[in-house]
Amino acid sequence: MSWGSSSKRHNGRGLGIHLFVDMKSLAIDISLTPGNPYNGIGMHTRGLIMALADLPEAAEWNLYAVAAANQDVGPYQLPERAQVLRLPAPTRERGAAIVSHQWHLRGLLASNAIQVYHAPGNSIVLSAPTPPVWMPRGVSRVVTVHDVIPLRFPEVYPVPGFSRFVRKAAFKAYVSILARTGWIVTSSRSSAGDLLRHAHARSERLRVIPLAADRALVTSPNDPARLDPRLRRTQYMLHVGTGNRNKNIPAVLRVFSQVRDRSPELLVKLVMVGPYTDDLLFREHCPRYIDDVLVMTGVSTPNLAALYRNASVFLFPSLYEGFGLPVLEALALSCPVVCSNTSSLPEVAGDAGLLCAPDDVSALTEAALRVLRDAVLAKEMRRRGLLHAAQFNWKAVAEAHLSVYDAAIKRVETAVIHA
Repeated sequence: MSWGSSSKRHNGRGLGIHLFVDMKSLAIDISLTPGNPYNGIGMHTRGLIMALADLPEAAEWNLYAVAAANQDVGPYQLPERAQVLRLPAPTRERGAAIVSHQWHLRGLLASNAIQVYHAPGNSIVLSAPTPPVWMPRGVSRVVTVHDVIPLRFPEVYPVPGFSRFVRKAAFKAYVSILARTGWIVTSSRSSAGDLLRHAHARSERLRVIPLAADRALVTSPNDPARLDPRLRRTQYMLHVGTGNRNKNIPAVLRVFSQVRDRSPELLVKLVMVGPYTDDLLFREHCPRYIDDVLVMTGVSTPNLAALYRNASVFLFPSLYEGFGLPVLEALALSCPVVCSNTSSLPEVAGDAGLLCAPDDVSALTEAALRVLRDAVLAKEMRRRGLLHAAQFNWKAVAEAHLSVYDAAIKRVETAVIHA
């Protein structure tokens, strides 16, 4: 689908406000993930853009993509008619980079008569790039805040030169400003509650829009030949994550160790997909079976799909999630899930997974063993997982975002009329 061309005019009063005759204009900021378009936020941004392009209602919108200097926009699969707005190369000094990014982004939005600006990723306050706090007049801002990890686990996003207290205070102030002057989208009811309780968000400006699994991932065919040869004739448990503290990696290793202790005849292995380089962590929590742990990085989409589809159990005992995309991916790829019963994970897993407290290693172990030992249960969980995952689809994601954009644009138009 192609996006239409714009029709716009100034109001003639010298206020720099743009009135639009036929088309509405939306700028989605892809500069917030310039280094990794394939991480969770990058995947969500790419999926949203593709889903918007598929909606007939989106024909009313001109789409712009805000990109960093020299950023490769190819992975985002922009619609053919989408226009790319380039930010200048940032300076190396952090303070100057923040100011420069905010200043040039405001200028881009104003000069191109953008009506709605959407930053679809978390903002790590006190570092660049960050969505502008104050928008040009006539531009409405939508920012997706996936979680409150900067408050709950501030060590996950360290900013040199600033203490945890300062970072947490800055995040709260930032969300409060967003809530007063724009719209916040978050991906779970749990995160919405956290934003209301801990970051002074406002319910009338907060919308919950769940994520969907990567289309390229869930449509990849099941190809066991892509598996590591060590996995082709044995059961294995799978974990996919970042290694951040909230992912509770010690529990993953301890559960695997207890599974092996309690059922040595299963000869099950553990596959961990992610940047896991702390050998001491493995030796502390899984010393006897460390040779049966396979760590994989840089896994391609088809290979990741094969890992999900052929795993016996997906284990995800996270302490806190804003959504928990790997759980949804596992369900969508027919992999039985054992995960935490905290934060957003009950929303994502529903009744398709086995949920336990993240600090209850014995309960997590028992749940994993139930799946490993009971083929009938495993088959039923695969079936329920597919049905549950089907509720999270990109069409619904795109339609919900268009609703937010329309609400944002109406508020701006009302403000212009009363100016």
